[in-house]
Amino acid sequence: MKKTFLSLVLAGAFGQITTPAQADWTLDQSQSVLAFSSIKASRIAEIHTFNNIRGNITNSGNATFQIDVNSLETMIPIRNERMLEMLFKEALFPIIEFSSSLDLDPFNNLAVNEEINYQLSGDLNIVGLSENLTISVSVRKLGDDKFQVSNNGLFFLDPGRFGLINGIEALREIAGLPSITQAVPVDFTLVFDQK
Repeated sequence: MKKTFLSLVLAGAFGQITTPAQADWTLDQSQSVLAFSSIKASRIAEIHTFNNIRGNITNSGNATFQIDVNSLETMIPIRNERMLEMLFKEALFPIIEFSSSLDLDPFNNLAVNEEINYQLSGDLNIVGLSENLTISVSVRKLGDDKFQVSNNGLFFLDPGRFGLINGIEALREIAGLPSITQAVPVDFTLVFDQK
């Protein structure tokens, strides 16, 4: 008995006993939504979604979020095809990715149903071009192993930063529209589970 106790003390002193690592956080796609809007002819707004999204946050705070471009849904099949080919160049760039390094302490210290605002900074890669963005988000703890991240108000994406202006103009011409607004409102609610 004394030998066992001494072994435990020595093991602890020399770092041989480790506590189990916390599990990563994984996006729950069934409870998450990512949408963006286009405004054509100055007054007609249409909402589009990506239906295949995934994300992971490690216990050290490394976060990645990926969108399968071919999961775009605009509710009009020919528009899906045109946007995938002319705007997103899906054959060459099938994934949109956002990556960030987070300080998880503010999230881990939340009580259930408590909410905080957070400035989320990271790199967004679309059609092979990467830009650093900062997005104001709201983080709410839904349960001991679940939290929700959503944007505070609409987040506007500037397509010019990703070389998308020519694609927007091509879509405008082929659809015979007088205009398509070049500021893109984005709205998201993402739910993460600890597995």
